[in-house]
Amino acid sequence: TIVAFFSLMVSGIRPVIDFGWIMTIGITLAFVISFVFFPSFLKLMSPKESVSSHDITKRLTRNIGLFTLSNKNKILFVSATFALLSVVGVFQLQVDNRFIDYFKKDTEIYQGMSVIDTQLGGTTPLSIIIEAEKDFFVYLKEVEKDRLAADLSDDPFGDVEEYEEENYWFNSEKLLEVEKIHDYLETLPQIGKVLSIATTLKVVRLLNDGQVPDDYDLTLYRKLFPKEAKKTFLDPYLSADANQIRITIRIEETNPTLNRGELMEKIKLHLVDGLKIDEERIRF
Repeated sequence: TIVAFFSLMVSGIRPVIDFGWIMTIGITLAFVISFVFFPSFLKLMSPKESVSSHDITKRLTRNIGLFTLSNKNKILFVSATFALLSVVGVFQLQVDNRFIDYFKKDTEIYQGMSVIDTQLGGTTPLSIIIEAEKDFFVYLKEVEKDRLAADLSDDPFGDVEEYEEENYWFNSEKLLEVEKIHDYLETLPQIGKVLSIATTLKVVRLLNDGQVPDDYDLTLYRKLFPKEAKKTFLDPYLSADANQIRITIRIEETNPTLNRGELMEKIKLHLVDGLKIDEERIRF
């Protein structure tokens, strides 16, 4: 127990570290007092005479001991049965729980969360982050080397050539892939509101007669987007280099079929098997 609480020292969180010190010192003092000072104190006291045979506690302890000795096989059988049931019970445990289950349906908290779920798109936020493929980063390094070599061989007094920024997600093909993920998440009954770069894409398509802009237009949009609009429509869902996307969903706590573990596994299974995205690229 002392070692377990002492391990909290490496947590890096000040309140947890302080709690670890308090418990470690307290348990160490209790151990020393119980096994050093208390026995020494008992040695200073003169022993009393043996307790009378009519003492109730002595007879109770003796009867329990005799019962144990005479029924040891039965006790072992019952103990083994309980141990087996405990093992079965451990495998039935579910780590997932719902915060709303701690409240009755007639409480204000439950009713308020129900309103948020049904009318405002869900209560608990969950983010899905998808990285670019590893091969793409290898490709970027090769492109960078080629550009450096080209710059060194160019006329130093010539015009500086501007290169188009390479990115993984902010192009028409990948944005449509994100839109597929977005639309799939909206079909899940446990999920309310879904926000992603596909939300911005849907607005752009609405203004562009339902057509997805080509890669050149998308590059211009990203460069010419006003800062304030960028903070709303791009930055929350797209990394600065556009090689990572974030999809934000809100989970409906009042949904009776909600199981977070199963939900996340279902989403991951769809991304891996359905859309062929490597599992190592997906983070929740």
